[in-house]
Amino acid sequence: MTRIHAGSRTIRMPERPRESLWPTLGPPLEPPYELSDDLPERILRGARGTRLRNLHPYRIQNRYDRAVAPREIRTIVIENDRLRAEFLPELGGRLWSLRDLERGVDLLHSPDEIVFANLALRNAWFAGGIEFNIGTRGHAAHTCEDLHVGLVAAEDGTESLRLWGYERVHGLVFQVDVSLPPEAAALVVKVRVRNPNPGARPLYWWSNAAVPQEPRSRVLSFDRRAFATAYDGGITSTEIDSHHGVDCSWPARCPHASDFFIDGAGGGEPWIIAVDERGDGLLMASDSALPGRKLFCWGSTGGSRWWQDRLTPSGARYAEIQAGVTTTQFEARELPAHAVYEWTEVYGNPRLGPQDPEAEWVRASTAAGAAVRTSVREARAADVSGDAVRELPVASVLHTGTGWGALAAMLDPAVSDDRTPFPSSDLGRQQDAWACIATGSPPPEHVRAGAGDVSGRTWEAALDSVLANGEDAWLLARAGGIRHARGDLDAAESAYRRALELATEPAAQRGLGLLLEERGEDGTEYLRAAAEAEPSDPEVVGELASALIVKGRHGDARTAIESFPSTATDPRIRVLLVRALLAGGQPADLIAARRELERGIDVVDLREGEVLFPALWSQVSDEPLPSQYDTQLA
Repeated sequence: MTRIHAGSRTIRMPERPRESLWPTLGPPLEPPYELSDDLPERILRGARGTRLRNLHPYRIQNRYDRAVAPREIRTIVIENDRLRAEFLPELGGRLWSLRDLERGVDLLHSPDEIVFANLALRNAWFAGGIEFNIGTRGHAAHTCEDLHVGLVAAEDGTESLRLWGYERVHGLVFQVDVSLPPEAAALVVKVRVRNPNPGARPLYWWSNAAVPQEPRSRVLSFDRRAFATAYDGGITSTEIDSHHGVDCSWPARCPHASDFFIDGAGGGEPWIIAVDERGDGLLMASDSALPGRKLFCWGSTGGSRWWQDRLTPSGARYAEIQAGVTTTQFEARELPAHAVYEWTEVYGNPRLGPQDPEAEWVRASTAAGAAVRTSVREARAADVSGDAVRELPVASVLHTGTGWGALAAMLDPAVSDDRTPFPSSDLGRQQDAWACIATGSPPPEHVRAGAGDVSGRTWEAALDSVLANGEDAWLLARAGGIRHARGDLDAAESAYRRALELATEPAAQRGLGLLLEERGEDGTEYLRAAAEAEPSDPEVVGELASALIVKGRHGDARTAIESFPSTATDPRIRVLLVRALLAGGQPADLIAARRELERGIDVVDLREGEVLFPALWSQVSDEPLPSQYDTQLA
């Protein structure tokens, strides 16, 4: 029989990441990219208009460390006698473990230690399991926060698991129904994304699975043609089994970190598998509504090893196989107003049997395809509830997610329904101030300190309505932030300046400082004031020092850093100090810069693909780059 139960497990990990103290006003953390004109028009068309100005209203999750300790974390398990799936509702609903009980095989890379690193849209991310990414290119904004999880029950008593949430950039509601019939050997996952808005929205979705990488692990799919990207910002057409003369369907052979987006232009039901030499591994199949497939290989450079060791300290290696609503992750589909988009995925062990390490790709994938089709057919036949499960209401809640869906439903009741409920009881400290504004009242002082951020014209109108009954520096700073985030700099500047005429408001000081810097003007006076209001926060101190360095005011940058001693040991502040010292150019400065680098600087939230240290080291030493600084993936 199928069993669903909530519990917990102990895992070594740091404390969960905390949010920035400040609104997100800078550009996205994902690096820029260029698409060449020789790519198919279908890809170029899908990529138009997908770049975001920023990730507002989400706040960056940049407050975490590497202090791991045994910690108890909630789990929700769905299992039968053949397969066991374990989800982590406190960490974005990650499908953390998928185990073939009959063969005693773990189908996913699930490290024995969780380490947070700067790879997600909001910074904090961790390797392992299967994640469901929605919003825009990158690991989803909900990666490290609570997600709603509940039970749904059919009339015959059959129970399924439902995960649901509210994506805040585009205002989309998503639900993930997970079924495991009593005799099934595979999970059937039905996804629905709903647009409750009066206008069309871009839809981005990629299901991302981390799979064990052994020397003879192989990835096969329904098409050998692919579009390959590296960490140089480009994308080229290739064949996965002969990319620059290397058969990268064996991830361990791939020399550099690379993405391979399977072309799939020939049609057919899409699938991708990752298997070991015994033929065990992960099957990721779907109907044609989820056509995209991708293989990610870390490569074998020094930077590749650095990142894998950082994310999985045990030394285990992994690759990723993924499935998306478009051919590449540079694209998005259009989801019309009040429309839904649905698809079905299947996850299980393909059980191919022993693999021939000499088998060429076409022969191996043809044989695998036949096994995949059999597995998918059996999984769908066992899933007697079918698509009807999508329409079932949530019968009971197993875990409560964030309150942002409930807040959105205050202004637009269509956001919440019995399939994806966001009741007012979900509202919490981050939403309380905005709940007051939604009802036309200024929030009392005691709820303001914990407030998060909102975005959109509807919220602007609600905020303006409250301000019309009396100006307030805190409210004006938020009005400025919303307009700043969407690029209306003149209106934002007006709101910020009016807020500062009324009171000393740190959010207005920082916002105005960043706004002036964005325009090419001098905003350091305001950034300094914001830093003085939060002198122990390295983020705003770093923004001040960075602005001074960009202006060539290296001495002022050093003075600014020294003015905030409580942030002096922060790794990113130390990097800024090295930059300022090197720019000074004096022999004593170079010696001091080298001394800092030789002491070792471990930037906990170093961004994937970010190259900080090679250029700094080359200015102070002719010796080889220390391995601790060899993080470059390109």
